[in-house]
Amino acid sequence: MHFLQVLSFAACGLAAPTLHAARDAEPLPNQFIVVMKHGAAETALQSTISAVTNILGGTAPRLVHSIGSFKGMTVSVGDESLLASIGGLENVSLDGPAQLTILSRFLY
Repeated sequence: MHFLQVLSFAACGLAAPTLHAARDAEPLPNQFIVVMKHGAAETALQSTISAVTNILGGTAPRLVHSIGSFKGMTVSVGDESLLASIGGLENVSLDGPAQLTILSRFLY
């Protein structure tokens, strides 16, 4: 009986749909996500938002992300030097800002 319960849970896990990104994702022009270093405090996020707003001449990030240990923000930047300045901030991940993409199709 115990074996059947385990088997039924395994079947549920296998039947769950998964979403995979398509290989033909297209970059969104001038749209980037700025990822904070892992474990950055909420105060570090707020100070980085202020710094990014100053770098962008008073334009605040479009979105702010704080989900569990993930923190970051979405910004619109058309100038490479501004992007480099953002990437050089103390609490920004060493990978720097990553370009956002739009998926033209999904694979299930």
